[in-house]
Amino acid sequence: PIEQFNTCKRILEIDPRQSLALKIQSKLAIEFGKEALDKGDFAAALKMFKISGDKNLIHQARELARQHELDQQINKANRYKEVGDWENTIRIYKQLSDKYPEKRPWQEWIEQAEQQQAREELYKQAEQKLEAGHPDQAARILGRIIAEDPHYKQAQKLMKQALSHSDLRKQKTVSGVQRASVFSKKKIMFGLGIISVLFLVFIVIWKIVVKPPTRRQLPRSLFRQHSDHTACW
Repeated sequence: PIEQFNTCKRILEIDPRQSLALKIQSKLAIEFGKEALDKGDFAAALKMFKISGDKNLIHQARELARQHELDQQINKANRYKEVGDWENTIRIYKQLSDKYPEKRPWQEWIEQAEQQQAREELYKQAEQKLEAGHPDQAARILGRIIAEDPHYKQAQKLMKQALSHSDLRKQKTVSGVQRASVFSKKKIMFGLGIISVLFLVFIVIWKIVVKPPTRRQLPRSLFRQHSDHTACW
């Protein structure tokens, strides 16, 4: 058949109006085109059908080629979805929505992918906050994710970790405050004790320094004067 097809082609190059050659070539082109379709070679099938001049087969080949390309691109987008590559997923959906607007609910798919992309960004932020020692902030972010999708990845598990770390941190804070309060009280008591000791030392020194003189310490002249006054009486 291939040799016969090539022979017809050479004849038609010499005489394009040779009816028998045209008929044989068209018949062989349809056969080759259908074989190419079965193999999934849509470009080759379309070429053969154009040679045959069969408009129905040309349309069929084009539609099959479009559907094949559409399926390939959707499968590619699905692979990106599986690994969480939402940027490329959205990019493919937008390209297909322009080329095949009637084939799928592209806008709905794009919105869903964008929502997943936003959740992915929030999830990464929550992980970073938790690793940085900010469990309260991580819990608030995870709360937004769980409100939209309770089963998103490990959000529930991560939330439990964040709350656990937050409680532990609060306990440490309370314990630290209590220890600081006890230490402060001890410090005050110690200060009062020091003041009391110093006051007692001051009293002792004052008594020693300012103590009134005893009889032995008074001048004898005072005693004589006292005796004179006593005699007069």
